[in-house]
Amino acid sequence: PPPAVPPPGTACPNQNAWTVWTGTEADGNSSAATCGDWSAGNNGAVGRSDHSDTDWTNQCVSTCASMAALYCFEDAL
Repeated sequence: PPPAVPPPGTACPNQNAWTVWTGTEADGNSSAATCGDWSAGNNGAVGRSDHSDTDWTNQCVSTCASMAALYCFEDAL
C-alpha cells in the first residue's frame, strides 16, 4: 500500500528531498503559514515536488527551521 499522507495543514511526518516551501493552501490560495513572510515564525506550508495532486502545493505544515526549496507564485492581476 502507498504510505499514509497526513491531511493538509497537519504536521509533516518527515521531510525529504521532495519537500518544498509554498505558503499556499491545497486550492492554490495563500496560506497564513509562511514562516512570517519567509523571515521568521513558527511554521510554513510545504508541498511535494514529486506529486501532481494537491500535495504539490500543500501536503502539510513544517517548522521554519527545516531546510527546503522555495516555490514562488505570482498573483494574476
